[in-house]
Amino acid sequence: MTDEQFAAQGYQPVLNNPPTLTEGQRCQINGWIKNGDGDYEWNYEVIDLDQNYLTNLHIRHQRDILLNDTDWSMLPDSPLSADDKAAYETYRQALRDLPSVYPEVKSPDDVTWPTAPWAYEEAAIPEEESDSEEESDPE
Repeated sequence: MTDEQFAAQGYQPVLNNPPTLTEGQRCQINGWIKNGDGDYEWNYEVIDLDQNYLTNLHIRHQRDILLNDTDWSMLPDSPLSADDKAAYETYRQALRDLPSVYPEVKSPDDVTWPTAPWAYEEAAIPEEESDSEEESDPE
C-alpha cells in the first residue's frame, strides 16, 4: 500500500528519528508524540548507563551462564576427582569475584575471564629451523 492508501484508511506513519547517542548511553521508545508539523514520531528517551547496568551487561550475565554451566561439578555425585573438583571451586570463585575485581567496567574488552578447568593450554608452535645450505636439485 502507498502512503496515500494508508491515509485514506485513517492511518498515519510514525516517523523514526532516533537521537544521537554517545558512549555510555542507550535509548528506549516511550510511545509516540505529535510534533509541531502535525506528524507523529517515536518519543525516545536517552538514558545514561550507570555502573550497575554496565556491570550487569558486561560481567554478571555471562558470569551467571558460566556458573550455571558448572553447577553439576559441585554436586556430591559428580564424577570429578578431588583435585578436579577443587579446580572447579577455584574457577567458580574467580567468576563470583569478577564484579569486585572490575568495579568500573565500561566495555566487555575490560574483563579478563578466568580460565576454565576444562580449557586446553595453548601449545607453543615450534619455529622452523632455517637451512643455511640450499638443498641440491635431485635432477
